[in-house]
Amino acid sequence: MQLWDGEYQVKPENLKELPYSNEQQKEIKELSDLISKIKLDDIEQPTRDFLAGLGKINRPWLTELEKSILEFLEKNFLS
Repeated sequence: MQLWDGEYQVKPENLKELPYSNEQQKEIKELSDLISKIKLDDIEQPTRDFLAGLGKINRPWLTELEKSILEFLEKNFLS
């Protein structure tokens, strides 16, 4: 699996369907793609922790604050 912080091997039995619509899944993929473009070598650990936290949110959208922070990171740390 390709995730924002690298590539991982996962056993098929450990995968499960997400209860999201096709549109929500598309939005999640776009967010993941955006986050994966951020140069992790250029940011400090608390920022990495924030990005990791976004990946653990149990919803297919970001709050306005989360979006604002991600947009800031995108503008300043895109690879």
